[in-house]
Amino acid sequence: MSSTPAGRQTDDARSREHHDDQAPRAAGVPRLLVDGTIHSTAEPYAEAMLVQDGLISWIGAPESAEHVIRGDHERQELDRGLVAPAFVGRVDSDLRALNASAVATLLDEAAAHGQGALRLVLDVTTASLEGDPGTRTRLVEVLKAAYWHPVVAFPVVRLTGLAADVPTSDGGAGQEGLPGPAQRIQRLIALVEHCDDAAGAPVGVELSLGEISGGVLPAGSAVSPETHEHIVDHLVEVSAPLAEASRQLLLDVAGHAPDAVAAVVVDTRRRLQERRTTPRPDRPTVLVDFDSARRADWEALVGTAHHVLMRAPGHLGLALSAGIPTSVAPGADVDPWAMVATHVHRSEAAVSVRAAFNAQTRAAHRSLPAPDGLGPGTAGLAAQLAPGAVATYTVWEVESLAVQTPDARTAAWSTDARARTPLLPFLGTAAEPAALPRLRATVVSGVEVHGTADARHSGAQDS
Repeated sequence: MSSTPAGRQTDDARSREHHDDQAPRAAGVPRLLVDGTIHSTAEPYAEAMLVQDGLISWIGAPESAEHVIRGDHERQELDRGLVAPAFVGRVDSDLRALNASAVATLLDEAAAHGQGALRLVLDVTTASLEGDPGTRTRLVEVLKAAYWHPVVAFPVVRLTGLAADVPTSDGGAGQEGLPGPAQRIQRLIALVEHCDDAAGAPVGVELSLGEISGGVLPAGSAVSPETHEHIVDHLVEVSAPLAEASRQLLLDVAGHAPDAVAAVVVDTRRRLQERRTTPRPDRPTVLVDFDSARRADWEALVGTAHHVLMRAPGHLGLALSAGIPTSVAPGADVDPWAMVATHVHRSEAAVSVRAAFNAQTRAAHRSLPAPDGLGPGTAGLAAQLAPGAVATYTVWEVESLAVQTPDARTAAWSTDARARTPLLPFLGTAAEPAALPRLRATVVSGVEVHGTADARHSGAQDS
């Protein structure tokens, strides 16, 4: 979610600018949230938050609010609810099944899961994109609809049919005479360039390693040197033009042996460095569904600058301990808190609630392509509640809060104030899971995009 269009600014700024007229309150009137728990590393024990003009202007104790707010304002009683950064999701859909109305429904459903931003991944065949004007028209229609929706969508075209010449079992290439991936990807980049204005950002590209490699990669030792080199050649020729065009590449590696994938990634990165065509740091290559039970496979990715995106439960603890930037994006039908609980309750490579939560918020933002003019670190700020940050957050009804480690026996029901650790929902144990939080509201850039009746503000007040 080439350069950013002049009207784009940042993704969240776009939401504020174009959706202020949808807000159920007067423009510019501050909204004070009180009597809750604000999940903020800046103020871990805050119970109140002030939102104005789509930004968080203050976080602190309710009794201090009178010192920072003047005149008319709206007051929202949280009733001990939890205010936390919104989740980042992923929606996969066949472009042929979408229109403007359908994509709006998908984004509404994401908001109902507490997601304020997501990757919108659209399946498109290269043949239809190259040869069917109707496909390009539909793509623009869908991207425009996503752009104008309050939930911030980062568009990705998942291309199939790209690798016209793939390695055969003896390491050679097949289907001679057809254009190779490098030439085809360059043509496709030109074709999707006109979609950027509709999307409001450079459209990313997702490819399947299985298609590039001609099949599922076996364990590294079973891949012949010739086949390995052929796959690296293809991946370099595909990655280089995408990097030069500043388009993010997502590489779907589901089902492949992780050691073989890591070997291909390492050699591809080396070759790109030699050509000086590595991806921009703020638009890193993302390995989709990479996972391994072996620490060595994760450590092999160290230094490659790749991120990993898990769509299903995986060895998140191993990934984080090896220092690999890893995010999690469950399917649209999965409760994000259920995915957090799954990673906390795993019998191996379990993580704390905070680490699992961050994988769907801060880490997920950092793997998204940053708009031009903003560094890679700025994306992480979008998933934090702090003064000056964009007011994109969720409100949850929770039974209890804690600082919960993977071993529930060491969960702290209260924490030393000097540790300054913000609280999150207590999720119980694998044997006795606790009730998951219930969503009250999803707010994007200060605008409520999903909410229950008890989440709404209590009206204007004069301080």
